[in-house]
Amino acid sequence: MSDVGTGSISSWNRSDNADDYEQVIGFLQLGVTVTAILLLSVSAVGMINIGLAGIEQRSHELLIRRALGATRASIAIQVIGSSVLLGLIIAFAAVLISAVLVWAIP
Repeated sequence: MSDVGTGSISSWNRSDNADDYEQVIGFLQLGVTVTAILLLSVSAVGMINIGLAGIEQRSHELLIRRALGATRASIAIQVIGSSVLLGLIIAFAAVLISAVLVWAIP
């Protein structure tokens, strides 16, 4: 090889092995995907557990509502609605915190 200023053209050999890293990157992506699925599964089980515990604690309130004439559908809407509202609040807070962290870290 010659210097750039001499005017002769020489061939360049590629010195990186980017093709070799594709397998490693694919493996890392698979690992992150499997980890995310496992974490989501564990968090879903935790949310179900919290929901069932909340229903158990509110069973007296729900029985009183049922005795006063509330339908099963209205009670189900109340229980599911409170869980959905809590989930939306947590999701909004998580997105807000993530946006602040992305903005704060250059």
